[in-house]
Amino acid sequence: MSEESVKLTREQLYKEVWKTPIHRLSEKYGLSDVGLAKACKRMDIPRPPRGYWRRKETGAKVKKVALPKAKQATQLEAVFHPGLRRSRKPNGEGEKKTPELIVEVEDQLVDPHPLVEVSLKRFSNTRTDVFGHLDCKAKKRLDLNVSADLLDRSLRIMDAIFKAWEALGHQVELDVGEQSPRTLLRAGEESLAISIEERVKEVDPGPSEEEKLQPKWKWKDRTEYQLTGQLVFKVRGDLVSDVTRFYRRYQDGSKFSLESRVGRVIVAGLEYLERREGYVEYQEQRRLERLGREKQWAIERQHREEERQRREDEEARVEEFLASAKQWDRAERVRAYIDAARSAMLEAGKEIEEVENWVRWANGVADGLDPLSEMIDGSPSDSPTQPENT
Repeated sequence: MSEESVKLTREQLYKEVWKTPIHRLSEKYGLSDVGLAKACKRMDIPRPPRGYWRRKETGAKVKKVALPKAKQATQLEAVFHPGLRRSRKPNGEGEKKTPELIVEVEDQLVDPHPLVEVSLKRFSNTRTDVFGHLDCKAKKRLDLNVSADLLDRSLRIMDAIFKAWEALGHQVELDVGEQSPRTLLRAGEESLAISIEERVKEVDPGPSEEEKLQPKWKWKDRTEYQLTGQLVFKVRGDLVSDVTRFYRRYQDGSKFSLESRVGRVIVAGLEYLERREGYVEYQEQRRLERLGREKQWAIERQHREEERQRREDEEARVEEFLASAKQWDRAERVRAYIDAARSAMLEAGKEIEEVENWVRWANGVADGLDPLSEMIDGSPSDSPTQPENT
């Protein structure tokens, strides 16, 4: 840990958070408000609620939330870099905040990081590919595509980045997949893939001695690759917007070497974590909003279905009612016919007993047609047996 680094235990940071407003405390430790809040979240440290400091200044009674017991996954320590500041530079329209962090790259490997040490062994005595890069087939190694001449320099740059990143309380690891291995700067569930590559340029070697004796139209086009001795550092992350993946590229220039840009890699990593956290929260908010809309749509669909079912039930009830009225009308006409038939049979001299027997049977038929009989009696009326002779 560098001399400018500050290590705080969970209990110490808890006391600081409840002693100093977070916007001043974040400046003290070289973080943004969001960065310090994120550190508190990882360490499960409660923070003062909105309006806490204003109420305290006015003498109002305020309640301090106790530090909960640490869980198994709770981070117990944090390392901050107060030297990380946002300097202001004029841009013609005002001032633009530019984060700066100086990370020293050693002139030689001293107590190298374990991943650097193992990679040094893996790249030793390795053949070169068509571009002149060391063609290491081992899986457990850093993502380097450089020549043997720039291997030591590349490892020293990686070593400085690893140590600075881990000093912030994060981790470094290798992702050994089926393809080429990836070097990852990890922070919780997020990770950044980093790599170093030596630039190569294409050159035309010109015609061979034999071709020079031939006409130019017989000369063959040839392409050879030449190492430039310039290093390019690439940083790749996941989506930080719906259409943009995080990407940064730093390289040797005519005035600045890649070593002078190592601090920017660390700052880029911190920027990525902040932007990624914002995007993940944005995605979660959209997911919750989508679930809310889908729930509302489901409720509306259920209401529409219930309304449709109610209409269908009402229509069926009306149909049943109209059919019942039609049956009642038919039963009434049958009863009128029974009365007329009874009078006619009596006038014709039919036996009263025979006529009354037929009337009872006919009334049973009418009652069977009449829905009111079922509504009054609770069950259809039993129809008497039709007499043999009417």
